[in-house]
Amino acid sequence: MGRRIFWHKDVKVELDDEKVYAPAEDTFLLLDSVEPLVSDRDVVLEIGVGSGIIALALAKHAKKVVGIDISKEAVKCTKNNAKNNHLETKIEVILGDLFNPLKTEAKFDLILFNPPYLPSEETDGKILMKKPELKTVSKMWNGLGRKGRKIIDRFLNELKIRLQKDGQALLVQSSINDLEKTLSLTEKMGLKCQILAKKKLFFEELSTIKIKQK
Repeated sequence: MGRRIFWHKDVKVELDDEKVYAPAEDTFLLLDSVEPLVSDRDVVLEIGVGSGIIALALAKHAKKVVGIDISKEAVKCTKNNAKNNHLETKIEVILGDLFNPLKTEAKFDLILFNPPYLPSEETDGKILMKKPELKTVSKMWNGLGRKGRKIIDRFLNELKIRLQKDGQALLVQSSINDLEKTLSLTEKMGLKCQILAKKKLFFEELSTIKIKQK
């Protein structure tokens, strides 16, 4: 596929590995929603950092950005792009699954997640075990479960304890993932939800959801 270049304002990211999620409509929907919210006092966490375009854009304004990705290729890509944008001192990039690599006491002012969300009939990895070469690539889109919600639900289950008292999170969700369930779950967890932005695509509608402590 060769090298691909993406820009957001004065942030430039380069990708030369198809295993790294390229910035797309969902990326820029989240980026447009979060930029007005970040301040120079904020410690930000982005889960699923991908190419690093969001983390790097926020690192120009935030106190610090931590990026986590389950893909070693994405971690390498983001580190390279941080260096090329002279932002390596403002961002820490960690290999890991959701919140798992963080210390127990780690909390954040702002948490972002653009999750893999496409449904999968196979939830036990049988397909991936038969085709291991697809394992890394499929993690970019496979939300697990028939409604693609398993990863979203794991994120929501730990979110509250990772937010500072006045912290907030932004989650991208597709209309195919049962938006009402997310609103109901967060309400039961004592969190407050607000839909900040929507974007219609060919077969779905994407929403950016802001989640805060009540």
